[in-house]
Amino acid sequence: MKMSGLLLLIVGILFKESCGQGTVTVSPDVTADNGSPTTLSCTYTVDNNYLLYNLEWRRGKSVRGSFRIADFVKDVDQPIYYGNFSSSEYTASRDKINRIASLAIASVRFQDDSELFWCSVQVYIASGPLINIRDSIEVIVTGMF
Repeated sequence: MKMSGLLLLIVGILFKESCGQGTVTVSPDVTADNGSPTTLSCTYTVDNNYLLYNLEWRRGKSVRGSFRIADFVKDVDQPIYYGNFSSSEYTASRDKINRIASLAIASVRFQDDSELFWCSVQVYIASGPLINIRDSIEVIVTGMF
């Protein structure tokens, strides 16, 4: 019984390594002066068996408690902005060929932008559920507010 459980664990690990869904790598944490512009970036890969469904930027201490800033659904080139996040303050962009996503903040504010920002990619296979792959960047705003 122990041997079959161990074999199942090994097969599961090998399957995950050979069929991974992709990766998200973010730029290092950012320190910016209050009122200055800053840009966050992330690169992503999607493994061959998977398709990109959504790429989004979020802000919050955790993914579950975060607010969606903007997202790109499938092959749409223009982002959709959510809530109080406007394209004049936050500019989301992506380079589909090089798989780079950026979020430019026109003027970081101490009270609003000293936070974690999440770059999140959702991928899927034709017969399966959406899978989230994400990483975060901490923005530290310094100076008087």
